[in-house]
Amino acid sequence: MPENPGDLSHCAPTSHLRVVRWTENFNSLISMILTFVLIIVIVSTLWKLLVLLTTTVGVSITSPEQIHGFEAVFGLLMTLLIAMEFNHSLAASLERKRHVIQVRAILLIALLALARKFIILDSKEMSAETIAALAFSLAAIGWVYLMIRRADCETKPSGFSLLDPH
Repeated sequence: MPENPGDLSHCAPTSHLRVVRWTENFNSLISMILTFVLIIVIVSTLWKLLVLLTTTVGVSITSPEQIHGFEAVFGLLMTLLIAMEFNHSLAASLERKRHVIQVRAILLIALLALARKFIILDSKEMSAETIAALAFSLAAIGWVYLMIRRADCETKPSGFSLLDPH
């Protein structure tokens, strides 16, 4: 039995190991590039958010009845949170040296994206069927997320929490 449980050198031919290592290195490179791109997206979105927030607060002081700017602020804020969660998921996959994004993280990002959609939603421009479909999608993804969390908690003795990622 090898000392390192992840060491499969005793099981596979050397050529296969080279392909696996090359694939892991390639995945690491792609994850690093995506992380860098997401950092740029996060910084630019934060800048847009700060500019929009300054403008919106200025307009709301002079015209308190104008509340439409705050919907855009919340939309950008949610975009920022989605990008940060995606970046966190990529960084975690790099740290674990396993280049599989957890299904839970993907579902959480989808939930955030749907929540963002509801925040910036203009019900006058969207049909009731579309809103119902979005609501159904949100409920379905939320249910799947909850089931995965419960299954994870059954395999770990720490107890169930929606917020605890482990």
